[in-house]
Amino acid sequence: MDIQQFNFAEAPDVVRSTIKDKLGFGIEAGGTLSPDLNFAGIEAGLISYYALSDKVGLGATLGAGYMSPYKQNSAEGLLIALDNNLQVIPDDRIAAEQNVGGLGIATQSPHASVQNATRHPFLNVKITGNSVGPTGRNNIIIRVSDDAIVEHNRLINSSVFDKGHSIFTFNTVNCKIQYNEAYGNVGPIGVIDRGGFDADYNCKDTKIQYNYSHDNNWGFAIMKKAINENVIIRYNISQDDKISVYFYGFEFETGMNRANVYNNVHFIRTGLNVAVFKDRTPYNTNFYNNVFHFEETDAGQWGKTPIDCTFENNAFFNITTRGTNAITTNPMFINPGNGGQDIDWNNYPNVLTGYQLQASSPLINAGKVVPDNGGQDFWGNTLYSGNPDIGAYEHQ
Repeated sequence: MDIQQFNFAEAPDVVRSTIKDKLGFGIEAGGTLSPDLNFAGIEAGLISYYALSDKVGLGATLGAGYMSPYKQNSAEGLLIALDNNLQVIPDDRIAAEQNVGGLGIATQSPHASVQNATRHPFLNVKITGNSVGPTGRNNIIIRVSDDAIVEHNRLINSSVFDKGHSIFTFNTVNCKIQYNEAYGNVGPIGVIDRGGFDADYNCKDTKIQYNYSHDNNWGFAIMKKAINENVIIRYNISQDDKISVYFYGFEFETGMNRANVYNNVHFIRTGLNVAVFKDRTPYNTNFYNNVFHFEETDAGQWGKTPIDCTFENNAFFNITTRGTNAITTNPMFINPGNGGQDIDWNNYPNVLTGYQLQASSPLINAGKVVPDNGGQDFWGNTLYSGNPDIGAYEHQ
């Protein structure tokens, strides 16, 4: 199934059903009406727009309007639960008049656990160009999928009713989460799962790259429970995430193999009480070529003490150093702290340019060579130009 665009033109009057009757409505797929594709409840294992409060689908438009609000926090806005190739490219936003009660966009299937010898995952799922939120729980969950790409999405005010990272993976292989913006995932201090991007467990080869996290409680999460293999978090920008930069799995869990976190930029403005690892102990991770930039003098905190982690060629400004070959002077970004919100990816690469380096930056040529690095920086510049630079920008 290759779905180029969902278009529900007459919602909510046309798109309306009860879960009990499991009525199908059809979708406009690549310009062709396909009445054989159902809109039913999660119980039917297909695609659902519904409210559990009255068992009635309230209707939605994707690409031309808004999704009607859901009343309870256990509904899912767009649930894809089919064993097929899928490409979902709405061209506008999934939004809500009030609050979406549950998830924004999610895939689900019982047939593809990475722990099973035989799997039947979704293949080549692509979710791009959506603006998702506010949602009662997560904005997007990618489950039971191989080679999925989630890109150019805007993830707004996730989890207004319950905990949940803005986007996370589960039972996936080689999922790429890239060129997304996540913000507004906040809640009480101490409440777990309030980050932008989460490499969750039962996953292999997750890549979180070229994203922008800002004004969430946490920026990036890595679950420590097995199976979690070959996590890569690289060339992302985090600005003013409010409590912690990285959020790991439960303290009693281990089993993930070595994660690699490199060439990310973390900027924390004056007045925020942020620790790099505030609530959870980092574990079994390489940290290379990252920038930890606290705007306020000596405001940086580490929080939990890392276990079996390596720090090489990182930049630390207004925070004590860790590891070898550290840079401690001002990174000399062009205009840090002014990334803003609602990035228009159509303007790429002319986005977030304040986090590029001035020509006299001490981070230029000060980094460590990382093999299999994706071949480009945040802005698409080829790696490397001379010796590697520290941060998300490779100076040309």
